[in-house]
Amino acid sequence: MNWEIEWGKGSSFNFGRVKDNPFASDYRIERYRDDENKWRYFISNSREYCAYYDGKQYNTSDEVNEAALAWIRRNW
Repeated sequence: MNWEIEWGKGSSFNFGRVKDNPFASDYRIERYRDDENKWRYFISNSREYCAYYDGKQYNTSDEVNEAALAWIRRNW
């Protein structure tokens, strides 16, 4: 089973979904940079706009991917 986030392109660059995984397809991930130029993210689903926000800062987008996928694996 694939656990990879497919990020959008162009104006949807910061919006992603878990790619080719029917169990996690309901989750949407939004990443953004804060005032300190660190990455943050939150997860939404069909029931809640912000189903999860951890409030942590990440140095790279790869770290965001790992953290978001870890949360989704624990909660789907």
